[in-house]
Amino acid sequence: MTARGVCASCGFEGDGQRQRSDGPFHCAACWGEASAGLVRDVYPSWWEADEAAAWTARALETLHPISFKLQFANGGEEMVEAITDKENVFFAGVGADKVWPATFRICRYLDDAHAVDGTPPGEAIEIGCGCGVPGVMLARRGWRVILTDLPWLLPLVDANVAANFRSDDPRRPAVTALRWGSELDAATAWRGAWRGGGWSFDARPALVYGADIAYFDEDYGVLLDTLQRLNGVVTVVAVQNRNECHVRFAAAARARGWDVEPAKVESSLHGYPVSTSYCCSRCSVFKLTRPIFAAAGLLRLTHGERKRTVWRFVIG
Repeated sequence: MTARGVCASCGFEGDGQRQRSDGPFHCAACWGEASAGLVRDVYPSWWEADEAAAWTARALETLHPISFKLQFANGGEEMVEAITDKENVFFAGVGADKVWPATFRICRYLDDAHAVDGTPPGEAIEIGCGCGVPGVMLARRGWRVILTDLPWLLPLVDANVAANFRSDDPRRPAVTALRWGSELDAATAWRGAWRGGGWSFDARPALVYGADIAYFDEDYGVLLDTLQRLNGVVTVVAVQNRNECHVRFAAAARARGWDVEPAKVESSLHGYPVSTSYCCSRCSVFKLTRPIFAAAGLLRLTHGERKRTVWRFVIG
C-alpha cells in the first residue's frame, strides 16, 4: 500500500511503501516501482542501522536456511544454503519467494563453461540475484562476486551470503544495490562495492549474469540498459520459458543491438566434437554480446542493394 515517508535505504522523502511486518519504509525507486534514472546513493548495509536492525534481526530469526544440492553435468554435487520468505511475511516480492528454476540451469552452464574453457576466475556481477545461489557457486570457485538487487531485498541477500560464508572468508561476495536504469548504481556496483577491499579491477567485469530476471515486458528496456552499462566481457541471462517471455526478451535484446544466441559449451568426447546447449523446453540460457566498438559510440548502417554494412562514428 502506497504511503509517504523517509526511505530507509536512500534517505529520500517521498511516496513508497513499508516493508512487511512493520518493517522499514522505502521510496518507490528503491522498491523498483519508479524510474531509477535520478536516485540517491543507497546507504551501505542500511539494514544494520538502528531503525532497521531490530526488524532485520526479527526477520532473520524467523526465516531459516534450507539446504539443497546443485547437480552438475559431470556428476558433481554441491550443497548450498538458501534463505527464502515463501509466505512473504517480511519480504514482499518474487525475489524472496524461492530459488527459481532458471538458477539451476545457469549454474550448470557456468560450471561447465569454466571447467571446459579453463578461463581463470575474474570479477562477476549478478543482477537481480535474490538468494544469490549462482554467485555462491562462483565465489567458491575463486570468482570475485558482486551480488546486486533492489535495496529493499538486500537484508535477505546478505543473510544468504552469511549462510554460506564466514565473515572472514576472503571469497565472500559483496552485496550492493542496483536499481535497473540507474547510472549511479551501475557505476557503484562495479567501482564501489569493494572499496577498500584490496581488489584491483579490470576496465570491465569478466562476467555479468542473471537468472529468472525477465518476468515482465515493461522491465526489458531498463534491464538491457543496465546490462549495457555494466559492459561485461561475457553477459549471460537465463530465462524461464513462461508465457513466451524468453522469445520476447530475446527479441527486445536484438532490437537494442545485442546479438543473442543460445549458451553452448564446445568440448570433445573420444576425439569427436560435442556441442552442449543449455536451452530446453522449460528454460533458455542466452549469451548476449554487442558488436565490437558498439559501446564506443558507433552506429551500424546498411544501405544499397547489396546491404553493404558500414560503421559511422556518432558524436554525443
